[in-house]
Amino acid sequence: MLVDNAIVVTEGMLINLKRGYTKLDAARQVVTQNQWPLLGATIIAVLAFAPIGLSPDATGEFAGSLFWVLLISLMLSWITAITLTPFFCELLFKEQQQDADQADSDPYQGFVFVVYKSLLDLCLRWRWATLTVVLGATVLAIVSFSQVKQAFFPPSTTAMFLVDYWRSQGTDIRVTAEDMKDIENWLLEDERVEYVATTTGQGHCVIC
Repeated sequence: MLVDNAIVVTEGMLINLKRGYTKLDAARQVVTQNQWPLLGATIIAVLAFAPIGLSPDATGEFAGSLFWVLLISLMLSWITAITLTPFFCELLFKEQQQDADQADSDPYQGFVFVVYKSLLDLCLRWRWATLTVVLGATVLAIVSFSQVKQAFFPPSTTAMFLVDYWRSQGTDIRVTAEDMKDIENWLLEDERVEYVATTTGQGHCVIC
């Protein structure tokens, strides 16, 4: 997912160079043509994981950071795809000299391209039928999946809870650490509490 945006830009520059564009014109054309579609596709990819990151149950608790990692990394991949990728392509690719026959040839001549283009033309020609089929398939999928009993994570049976504690901004971290010790001792006085772990300004490390 991280390299998808860069692949689109790189392929576009290669195709434009085969069509006789200069490297600067190829980069300008492919970035201008693809920057907003790539942004839209990137946002859709991020939103696909939004239910995980925004889930209020165990899913969000255990896998919530996955959504934020994807959000940051994929948005950065879009930025680098429209900035650094054309720059490196300009450094690494060579402009191609073409004769008249090559200039008129279509770089997309392979079997897969021809079949895909035919399918795309058919869908565009029958656009309303295509939209109807897509919307019908979407509704059918929503109705069907609503009948499937599933859970991203099984119910958590571990008797544990998490507490976030903070002082006012500017408080010395040593004061917060002392508060955490007091809270830890207070919790341990409860006979139902078997173990308490606190962290202040760093990750938790258990030494066995």
